[in-house]
Amino acid sequence: MTEIEDKTIQQVVDQKGVCYISNVPPQMPISKIRELLQPYGIERVYFKSKGSGNNRSYSEGWVEFKDKKIAKMAAISLNGTNIIQKKHKQLSDYMWSIKYLTGFKWDDLNENFNYERRIQKKKLDLEINQSKKEHEFYLEKTIKKVKQQ
Repeated sequence: MTEIEDKTIQQVVDQKGVCYISNVPPQMPISKIRELLQPYGIERVYFKSKGSGNNRSYSEGWVEFKDKKIAKMAAISLNGTNIIQKKHKQLSDYMWSIKYLTGFKWDDLNENFNYERRIQKKKLDLEINQSKKEHEFYLEKTIKKVKQQ
């Protein structure tokens, strides 16, 4: 890549904004959230899952907008308003809890998730090693006991 292409890509990335959604109604599909936020020009969405299968729900989420000014405006205008405006709908009682994250980029989010995955893998490796040691200790004691008899 040339220096000019790098600067152009960096300018496009700098124009994007990320918002954090702290409260996602239970059983609300991501497609519905995309549909509701599409008029604001969203790029990507990511939501942390609490369940699986038919009981899937989301605890929190991040939305990347094409323009950080629009992201700020969306956060200000939507925060504290009803997600669905129509009465007698299942989601009409839920309100948006959305905040613009100043200086936060999508890459920061990926970096954080990669860090969490590495920590989780290290913990799992430690548990596996501890289990192997306990198993070897048990086998050693069992073999000694058999030899004594």
